[in-house]
Amino acid sequence: MGTNLVAELDLLMKEYVQEVQDAVDDAAKEAAELTAKELQASSPKRKKGKGRGAYARGWKVKKRYDANLVSYVVYN
Repeated sequence: MGTNLVAELDLLMKEYVQEVQDAVDDAAKEAAELTAKELQASSPKRKKGKGRGAYARGWKVKKRYDANLVSYVVYN
């Protein structure tokens, strides 16, 4: 019975850790996408000529994996 309890607790902890990681990942992704959107809206845009608004439209989000860490990079 003791071994079964330990195994059950271990399984519950692993599920909890995964849920927390998923929630943090979702929040980080949402924050990065919002940041890119705000940068697109506030970046300067050329009124005439070639490339009107190209700089502003260039803001993107990239997901990076470093060891056990997932991060998002906003870049242009």
